[in-house]
Amino acid sequence: MPDPDRGPLRGIVKYNPHLWGDDELRSIFVARNRELAELLDRLRQTATDIVPQHVLIVGQRGMGKTTLLRRLALAVRDDPELSRRWIALAFPEEQFTVSTLAELWSNILDALTDTLENEGTPQAELDRLDGEVRRIGALPPLEREETAIGLLGDWIDQHQRRILLLIDSTDLLFDSLGGPKEGKRGLKAGAASLWRLRKTLTHHSGFFWLGASYQALESGHLYSDAFHDFFELIELRSLSVDDMRQAMLALARTFGAGQEKPGEAAAQVMARILDAKPERLKALRNLTGGNPRTTVMLYEMFAAGRQDNLHADLKLLLDLMTPLYKTRLENLADQPRKLLAHVMEHWTPVATAELAEVSGIPATTVSGQLARLEAEGLIEKTKLPGRRRAGYQVAERFFNVWYLMRYTPRRIRQGLIWLIEFMRLWYGSDELRAFAGERSDSEKACPRTRRLNSDHPFPITNHAAYQALEHLADLASSGDTWALYKLQKQARECHDTGLGPALAELMAQSAHANFLKPIALALRAAAGEAEALDGIPPELKIMVEEVMRDILTRGSSQPEPDFGKITEPENNS
Repeated sequence: MPDPDRGPLRGIVKYNPHLWGDDELRSIFVARNRELAELLDRLRQTATDIVPQHVLIVGQRGMGKTTLLRRLALAVRDDPELSRRWIALAFPEEQFTVSTLAELWSNILDALTDTLENEGTPQAELDRLDGEVRRIGALPPLEREETAIGLLGDWIDQHQRRILLLIDSTDLLFDSLGGPKEGKRGLKAGAASLWRLRKTLTHHSGFFWLGASYQALESGHLYSDAFHDFFELIELRSLSVDDMRQAMLALARTFGAGQEKPGEAAAQVMARILDAKPERLKALRNLTGGNPRTTVMLYEMFAAGRQDNLHADLKLLLDLMTPLYKTRLENLADQPRKLLAHVMEHWTPVATAELAEVSGIPATTVSGQLARLEAEGLIEKTKLPGRRRAGYQVAERFFNVWYLMRYTPRRIRQGLIWLIEFMRLWYGSDELRAFAGERSDSEKACPRTRRLNSDHPFPITNHAAYQALEHLADLASSGDTWALYKLQKQARECHDTGLGPALAELMAQSAHANFLKPIALALRAAAGEAEALDGIPPELKIMVEEVMRDILTRGSSQPEPDFGKITEPENNS
């Protein structure tokens, strides 16, 4: 493991992946290889005289958009054939100085000269371009824009190399270009700029815009007309557990993991750490949303070699993410920060009207602020149960988890705490069941049924069934794996006999309802109540879907696990 105060991981990886060296980037980049290969194929297959289909990479914060653009630029430079035909221009994640098209094209010219210098272009050629850039900078805005495009076109024709524009945060850039200036005239001028940009990209085969965005541009009301259906979208989805594992092994090979030197030995050490308690990575993947940036943090945590449980892991990860998340909150103005805090406190998706009521901010103002938070990739729309209008939830899920665990009282974060405990038991159960002993089948939680009258069959529970459920729930929520296994078994039996919703209702009435919620919702969904999954946090939805798969695929008719002669656990009730 590198020295924590001076090693490359702590100093660079955390918040500045753009500072990775080329060799580090080649070694570390494993999670988005499929997307990288697809984009490189597009470049190879795009004929010289054909206007390319421009592309927008869409993904939440931390999903690897910036790193993918950087890796693509490096891959173009590494490939002799591609570098002969294309020159990849990279830009800062946010171009703060750009608010007009003239400024954008000036930035592109500067990026071209910087890239040519890195390629070893003769100084005379660089001086000539620098002189042209200075001359263009003195022209009026519209003339500067047209002249810059002309200069770039001449360079493309002269060198027979097309320009690959790797524009990060394309949505925010377009917002600056097309957003309202001063009054109606300014708004029209901004929209006209976007239409001129579209015209250039549509008719000039020398430019390939390959951008990144928090969202599809159609959701932006100011620039949706100019760029409606213009870009082909490539969505960066959450990493799977296996994706995260492979990324952490790649980090170990590059930075080391409990080894003085990186390499395959360090990767083997990391593999042993991950395999020792596989439930750690499975549960943390659900809580972090499969976020590549958070995966880097997990690597640092696991590489320290501590064999902690999920609760200790979570506490440390929350601490590691605090500088980033705290800065993100502090950079917001008062009103959007207050609304974002209310969205996070609610945890489940929340409606605009409810946010207006709880925040004391007028609904019209709330709508505008939520639109801005959505444009910045901080929140996203999602379905609310029983409503036509969408609600809002935090887009980066671990940001929400961090806020709940750091700023809210236990009353608010209680549901999340019980979900974490459920995850710990659920993901550890495969390994721990071998140590559990079968007990008597007398502790049945499945409710019995009787017919109240000939027309209205109604499932009811007797006192013994309720007490059995409470006993199992109390044991399971205290960490008894056998009890969780029995709850799974009873859920399958009830579903098989058509009594799943009745057991779900009984669980909802339990004193341990928060802990039992994944099973209760899974029983409802397995019985055909699709709306049971609407309006719940993604972290909970993942667990509900996993429990539902267990109920539907295993069934109560499956043979019992072979516990052999293992001694039965003590009753810790």
